[in-house]
Amino acid sequence: MEKEILKEPNVQEELLAILRSPLSTEELSESLRDYHEKDIADAFEMLTPEERQKLYPILGAEYVSEILTYADDPDKYFAELNIESAAKILSEMDSDDAVDVLEELDDDVQKQIVELMDEETSRDIQLILSYEDDEIGSIMTTNFIQIHYTLTVRQAMRELVKQAGENDNISIIYAVDDDNHFYGAMDLKDLIIAREGTRSFKS
Repeated sequence: MEKEILKEPNVQEELLAILRSPLSTEELSESLRDYHEKDIADAFEMLTPEERQKLYPILGAEYVSEILTYADDPDKYFAELNIESAAKILSEMDSDDAVDVLEELDDDVQKQIVELMDEETSRDIQLILSYEDDEIGSIMTTNFIQIHYTLTVRQAMRELVKQAGENDNISIIYAVDDDNHFYGAMDLKDLIIAREGTRSFKS
């Protein structure tokens, strides 16, 4: 008698089973913890619109924003959401990622969503949207580390740690002067190896 070979389920099958299971919010979050958002985004593609609409409020705006950042066609999913939910999720995204989604939506819907965002996020997004596609401003981001040029290396490192929670583009550190104008930039590597007692940016 031949021994039956059991085929292990792939990641997508595992995720679909989890996403379709009647788990509580806490249980679902715990079950998804070991999976990358890119894999979850791929699994989202295989769900029906009705299944996804049940998941959006369960997963929450912040987690959904992380998942949809990896989606191939995120505008498709935002079309399944009401304006308020779309605004909450986009508000959790980096401004440049949010703009990429908004540019795929109708002008009226885009305007309604931006108006529902908090003042700071709305201002950042409208700034990027104000540039034409062929202008450098259209591909900029507001997600970066900014420090005052007079900070010492130790102070700069503290400020880096403080801002890193909200900004993941930390490979380049930007400095501004007293008028909040651009002063200079340096690689994170250079800041790390600089002497502790020195100024991070030389005048």
